[in-house]
This record gives sequence, structure tokens and C-alpha cells, in this order.
Amino acid sequence: RPINEWTGVGVDGEGRLNSLYLRTQGLSGDVPSLLADLSKLQNLYLANNDLTGSIPATLGNLTGLRDLYLHRNEISGSIPSSLGRLENLVGLSLNDNALTGSIPSSLGDLDNLEWMWLENNKLSGGIPASLGKLTALKGLYLQNNEAMSGPLPSALTGLTSLDYLRLDGTGLCIPRTDAFETWLDGIETKQFDYCEAGN
Repeated sequence: RPINEWTGVGVDGEGRLNSLYLRTQGLSGDVPSLLADLSKLQNLYLANNDLTGSIPATLGNLTGLRDLYLHRNEISGSIPSSLGRLENLVGLSLNDNALTGSIPSSLGDLDNLEWMWLENNKLSGGIPASLGKLTALKGLYLQNNEAMSGPLPSALTGLTSLDYLRLDGTGLCIPRTDAFETWLDGIETKQFDYCEAGN
């Protein structure tokens, strides 16, 4: 059958594959690094499967990618810093996996990013100040990463488009400063803890 008739496959006007919608397909094994050869790929949905292994660093070569949805799998390892090269990315959904390590500072280079879902993993460390450059960001979901800790950097008050903030189930906290209070007033839905005195 022609590729445009394949289940879960989308093509552009020239017949080149630009979308993979393979959610809830019982997929197992590693996320294939060869996906990086699909140079026209804009949408990659592999959520709600049984994928294991780590996120291939080669996915950072898919610079036309707008949506990367790998949530609800069994993916482990760290978030590759190479994902910071996905300059057109709007949605990054890596939640409900077993990811470890810290959030790479390179994600602060994703100028068009509107949604970052990293909740329900095993991430650690604090939030890099570079994330304060994500001026298009509407939702930042970090809840239930118990090993993440520390005060939010003041640079995060630059996230003026933020409507949703979830820090519950982490050791992250927000300092009681006028700048942060003003910033919080502009966020529609939020769950967080203030830093205790001395933090």
C-alpha cells in the first residue's frame, strides 16, 4: 500500500513522511535512533507504549520537529542535551517514564516551546536558569520528581507567558520575593511550596 495509507503515518505534499502517530500500539524495545534519518519529521508521537532504553541523542537532528511525545513508556537514562537543537519544538512530553539526571540547560534554547511535561520521572537537581529564556512557555510540569530540589532561579520570572506550573512532589521551592510574587500572580494554575527561611 502507498505510504500515505499506512496506519499512523502522515506525509507532506511531496509524499515525504512528516508525522508518526503510534500511540498505544504495544510497541516495545528501544526508541530507534534511525528515526533521526526522517529529516522532514514534524510530529513524533510514541506515547503510551512499552518502549525501553534511553532517548537517542540523534533525535536532536530533527530540527523541523514541532511535537515530541514519548510519555507513558518505560524510557530511562537522562534527557539528551541535543534536544536543545530542536528550535521549532512546541510540545515536549517525556512524563511518566523513568528518566534520571538533571534537566539539561540546553533546553533553554527552545525558543518556540510552549509545553514541557517532565512529571512522574526520577529527575534530580534544580532548575537551570536558562529555562527563564523560554518566553513562549505556557505550561511547566515537573511534579513527582522527588529528587529535584532547591530554590527556583530568579531568571524564571522571565516566563511571562506561563499559565500552568506544577512543582508538587519535588523539593523545589519558590523564594518569597516581590519579583516572584508578581510572577506567581500571573500564573493561572500553580502548585508549589515557598522556600523556608535560609533557602
